[in-house]
Amino acid sequence: LMSATSLTTFSSMSRAAAGVRGLTVVTRSIPTSFATQCLQQEKRAINLAQARAEHARYTAALRANPAVSSLHELPSDENSPDCCFVEDTAIVLGSRALMTQPGAPSRRAEGRVVAEKLQQLGLEIHWTCAPSAKDSKDSTAATVDGGDVLVVQRHIFVGLSTRTNMAGVEAVRACFSPLGYITHAVPAVHGALHLKSLVTWSGPELGFVLGTQPSPRAALAAMASAYQRHHHLQLQQQQP
Repeated sequence: LMSATSLTTFSSMSRAAAGVRGLTVVTRSIPTSFATQCLQQEKRAINLAQARAEHARYTAALRANPAVSSLHELPSDENSPDCCFVEDTAIVLGSRALMTQPGAPSRRAEGRVVAEKLQQLGLEIHWTCAPSAKDSKDSTAATVDGGDVLVVQRHIFVGLSTRTNMAGVEAVRACFSPLGYITHAVPAVHGALHLKSLVTWSGPELGFVLGTQPSPRAALAAMASAYQRHHHLQLQQQQP
């Protein structure tokens, strides 16, 4: 399955760029409530029509990608304003999906619909915590957002952030270590909501792609000791 940090998919765009074919994409429509109730670090006005137009272009680009064999768009949920960000609800590697426990309690109902679709697609479903505990107020419970999870070949880097805690890292490790993945905690994500807001992996040709703040370099330094072969490309802030 494909995944993108921006809005709505599973696994890695770099795999598509490398010519890996037969990928399945899951997206979710933007609800009307997104404009007024979605979570934001800095509150600013949202143009709903523009957001939906951008989402439509994004979905069209995925459909046009020759590496994508099928795309499934789930309906929006007005009670879940952030539901279009499906990447945060599941971590998918191979035929296994780990349904997350998002750090924001308001987002914890989103994963049920996604889990149903992934199960229909034949994936083996695992849970960070039992579905019955999704509304738990336990502050020690494992939390993890997919936006904090960066997969680089057989390494899984999990950023510790306001949305993901160490118990969440251990849940990822427990789920995927039987498949041969090595999970690493990346300490203290600063300057952005998620690890992949700071740094992402574009494949072996370019390696790690960073933003322009100091924080991405700190995150990369923490990752470099675990993954020695890396190269980074500094992005200009205004570059599309």
